[in-house]
Amino acid sequence: MQVHYIIYDVIDSFLSYLSNVKHFSPATILAYSNDLVIFARWLEELELDAFTINKNDMRIFVSEMVDRAFEVASINRMLSSIRGLYKYAVEKKIIDSSPVTNIQNLKSKLKIKSFMF
Repeated sequence: MQVHYIIYDVIDSFLSYLSNVKHFSPATILAYSNDLVIFARWLEELELDAFTINKNDMRIFVSEMVDRAFEVASINRMLSSIRGLYKYAVEKKIIDSSPVTNIQNLKSKLKIKSFMF
């Protein structure tokens, strides 16, 4: 029997785990929470189930975050938060595999220092 999981319930459980078991700081928990809410709302916009999406869906998510003008560092932090959520979901046997396993971080823009002569 397949149990239907609500993404927000799993996010809450994951954040509690990070706080109570892993002892992450409140600031880190807040950052993870914000990132995961953005992800959950994106899933809702597209009417996607968080636990049946695939790698292609994740690539679309990244592309849309770029289109929404998120900074590269912010998108990479979101990916880290999402990877953590899916790793937790696999460990809790909510899903069999993570759709973000092979999704790589974006390359940071090279910062070129300008020199005044």
